[in-house]
Amino acid sequence: MTAYDDGVYTATTAAQRDVEITLEFALNQDKELDRLAHAKYLTESLRGLPSSLKVLDASRPWLIYWSLHSLLTLGISLDQSSKARAINTLFKCMNPSGGFGGGPGQISHVLTTYASVMSFVIAGGPGQGNGWDDIDRKGIYSFLMRMKQQDGSFIVHEGGEVDVRGCYCALAVATVLDILTPELLDNVDTFVASCQTYEGGFSACNNGGLQFGEAHGGYTSCSLSALTMLDSTRSSKLNTMFDLDALLRWSVHMQGLENELGGFRGRTNKLVDGCYSWWLGGSFSLFEYWQQAHDINCEDSEEANWVDEESCLYDREALQGYVLNAAQNAKGGLRDKPGKNPDTYHTAYNLSGLSASQHYIKYDSDRARQLAMNFVHNDDNDIPTERTLERASIRRFAYSSAMAWMPDKAAKSVRGGGSNITNPTHPIFNITISKSLAALKYFYCQ
Repeated sequence: MTAYDDGVYTATTAAQRDVEITLEFALNQDKELDRLAHAKYLTESLRGLPSSLKVLDASRPWLIYWSLHSLLTLGISLDQSSKARAINTLFKCMNPSGGFGGGPGQISHVLTTYASVMSFVIAGGPGQGNGWDDIDRKGIYSFLMRMKQQDGSFIVHEGGEVDVRGCYCALAVATVLDILTPELLDNVDTFVASCQTYEGGFSACNNGGLQFGEAHGGYTSCSLSALTMLDSTRSSKLNTMFDLDALLRWSVHMQGLENELGGFRGRTNKLVDGCYSWWLGGSFSLFEYWQQAHDINCEDSEEANWVDEESCLYDREALQGYVLNAAQNAKGGLRDKPGKNPDTYHTAYNLSGLSASQHYIKYDSDRARQLAMNFVHNDDNDIPTERTLERASIRRFAYSSAMAWMPDKAAKSVRGGGSNITNPTHPIFNITISKSLAALKYFYCQ
């Protein structure tokens, strides 16, 4: 997008022009990743926030997750006392009826349950006092089943709204904790696929079965990740339920031009924003998965081999430039764009996008097959299901598929050299791959 207005003033084109002017200063810069400044910003955020941010009281697990994930992506280890403090805070958010609220004494919410579980994966581990042993898996499953709707959607809390992010968060939590059942999965694929809009991206819900919702980068990322997790059950029809060509076209067109430093916008005719470095920039590994798994090619015959030319899908180097040159705040933390203040949300998703554009994460189908063959079934009676044989199959394929995402070291591309390198992050869970694999092995007893 560029600020062409055909001589007609609009607020949209005026805002676009302002952003282009703001980004001009960074066009020829090549900043280094200021690891120490960001680490200082994040560790201070973990110690506590000023009273002016009391509006975030219901987002405590998210604040912990964004900070912990950012530090680990930067390659910075948290001291043991800080990990213990994070784990203790998270357990105070866990409810006896299952799931995690946004703070102590608050009702459980599907999204904060995701943030809590992923924070446990990052900061915790097996053994007494390390968190993993004490997560109430059965309670979380019960909570998710109460949120599950007949059409396959999830409300995000008791009496709450339907939101496709709830589908993603429920599936991600259930996959990591090994609490997937056929009952939890019933109709979820149909609902998620129905959220695709006429533009190609996905919206928050299906708008009564119509495709008139507004495509959005965050909802698109959650929807594509959810469909990829669902595909691990080897449904033969899943690839026919949504339009991958339209999704790819829309996603590619969300990347800004050179005068926008190659950043991503989250919606059509909106401004670039650093958080979409992950929400859209982090999704391209999943496109290749779908091509491999279902032998899907772009409809244009001249582009039939698009998946073999991963660099043509989006400009990885340009996106790294946006994060490094436009999103970094000099005093630490990352932001939407110059002129905006940093926050832990934008810090986390800018760094995730930077990681995704540096490391080419591929789905290794041979590794998945081998893991499925070697999967050790164990007696798991904690999670109730009336379809035990189906659950056994789901567990096997969910585990092997989630474990099969690995960095292709030969395709790694780091703008500015090794000092800017980040740790690779899992394209579905958005936690580092090393932590993802460790948690999956533990919870599936492999």
